Amino acid sequence: MKKKKGLIILIVCLVALVGVYFVATYISDKINYIEPATTVDKSVNIWNISTKVSAVRVINSYGDNTYYMDEEGKWKVEGNEVATLSQSMVQRMAIYGGNLTATEKVDDTCDNLAKYGLDKPQYTIILRQNDGTESVFYIGMQNQVTEDFYIYADGVDGIYTVGSTFPGYFNFDVEEFFLVEDILVTTDTSYLRELSMEYEDNSWHLVRMHYGSDYDVSGTRAWYLVDLFEHEVAVDTSKLEDIQNAYLELGIYSCITFSATDDELAKVGLRPGDCKGSIYYYFEEASVSEEITEKTVVGSQKIWLGNKTEDGAYYYVRPDGREGIYTMEATYIDQLRSNTAENLLQKYISVINISTVDSYSVEIGDIHFEAKVESIATDTGVEYYHYHNDKKLEKKFGSNLYTSLIGVYAEKALLKTEEPSGEELLKITFYRNTDIMPVYEVSFYAYSINYYKVAVNGEVSYLANSRDYKALVESISSSVENITYATEE
Repeated sequence: MKKKKGLIILIVCLVALVGVYFVATYISDKINYIEPATTVDKSVNIWNISTKVSAVRVINSYGDNTYYMDEEGKWKVEGNEVATLSQSMVQRMAIYGGNLTATEKVDDTCDNLAKYGLDKPQYTIILRQNDGTESVFYIGMQNQVTEDFYIYADGVDGIYTVGSTFPGYFNFDVEEFFLVEDILVTTDTSYLRELSMEYEDNSWHLVRMHYGSDYDVSGTRAWYLVDLFEHEVAVDTSKLEDIQNAYLELGIYSCITFSATDDELAKVGLRPGDCKGSIYYYFEEASVSEEITEKTVVGSQKIWLGNKTEDGAYYYVRPDGREGIYTMEATYIDQLRSNTAENLLQKYISVINISTVDSYSVEIGDIHFEAKVESIATDTGVEYYHYHNDKKLEKKFGSNLYTSLIGVYAEKALLKTEEPSGEELLKITFYRNTDIMPVYEVSFYAYSINYYKVAVNGEVSYLANSRDYKALVESISSSVENITYATEE
C-alpha cells in the first residue's frame, strides 16, 4: 500500500514539473517576442513632367550644355547641331529629371543650403517643357553615411535626398553623347565622283568622268588623275581598287575633345592653315551617265589630318566644319598615303576622254585621216558619233577606230624628258573642248629594235614596245583603208 502511494506521488510530481516547463516556456516567448516594425515609405514625388520635357540644360563640372528635341523628335545639342547623339542617353536625363522622386525629406526649409552643399551645387538641371515652362533642381553634396545626395528644387519647400546613382544620369561631358560613327558623310564607292589625298609632300586628286563603254580601253576607264599633270590621266585600275577599299573603311574611332583651342590643335598638327594633310571626297548618288536633279543625293566630306598618336595606331583628325579633335585608324589612311600620283598612272598614255574631244586626226606615212565627234544625249546616256568629210561613220567603226587610237601603251616612262629627234613615224592629235591642253599630240619616233620613243606634245617621255607599236599601226591602217559609213536612215 505504501509502494502504491509513493508511485502516485511520483506521477503527480512529474505532471507538475511538465506543467511548470510549459508555463516557463510560454512566459519566455512572451518576454522575447518583438512585434515587427511597419516599413514606412518616405519617398516623395516632387514633380512628374517627363512626358512634357522638350529640352534639358545640364550645368556640371564639364560645362553648360543644352539638349533639345528638334522638329523630327530627335535630341540635338545646341552649338553642334550636326552631331548625332545617343538618343537613349539624353532621353534618360529627361525621364529621371522629369519624374523627380526623392528618397525622403530631410529639412522642411531651404534656409541652410550650405549645410547640404547646395549653395554651390555640383549639378544644376533645367528642364524646359513644351509650353516654355522651366523646372529647375540642384544636386549638392553626398551624405557619407547613407550615400544619398541632397537636392532641392525651385518653388518646392525643403531639402530632399536622392539615391546614390541618381547624379550619374547627368554626369557626362557632351562628347560622351556623340555617336562618332555617324560623324562622317559617306556613300558607296559606285557613287564617288572625286577622291583626293594630301599629306606633307605627297598628293593626288582623282575625278570620275563619264566614259561610254565603246571608248573604254579596258572596261574600267572611268577614273582620271587631274592634279600634277597638264591634263587628265587615266588611273591604273588595280591601284584604284585598293584606294576605294581603304575609303570604305574610313571612320571616326574616337572623340578627344569637342571644342579644341588653337594650342591644342597645334600640338596634334591640326591648326587651321597648318594641317599635315587632308582627305576629300565628293559623291552623287546616281549612275555616271544619269542626269543630276534636285532630288539627287549629293554630298562631300573633307577630313583634315594631323599627327599620328604616340603608338602609331591612329591619326588625329578634324572633319571640316568641326572644332574638335578626333582619331581615325592609321591602317587605312596609310593605305591611301602609300599611293603617289606617279604610281597611280595608267600606262595607256593617250587615253583621252571622248567627252572632251571635238575632233582628232591621224598621220602615218601617206595617210592623213581626220574626224569630228558629235555627242547626243539619250535616255540611256550619251552617244558619240564620228564624221569624216562631213559623212557619218558607222557607229561601231568609229568607236573601234577611236579605241585603237587611245590604246597607246607605254611600257616604260623615261626619268628625264628629251626633245624628239629623227623622223616622226606616227602622230595622233586630239583637238579638245578644254581650257587645259586643248591640243594633245602623241608622236612616235624610232629608238631601238625593241622600243619606239613616244612624245606627248613635243616632249619624249615614254618608250613603247615595238610589238605594241606595230599592232597599233596595223589597226589604224586597216581601219583608215576600210572606212565604213553609216547607212542612210
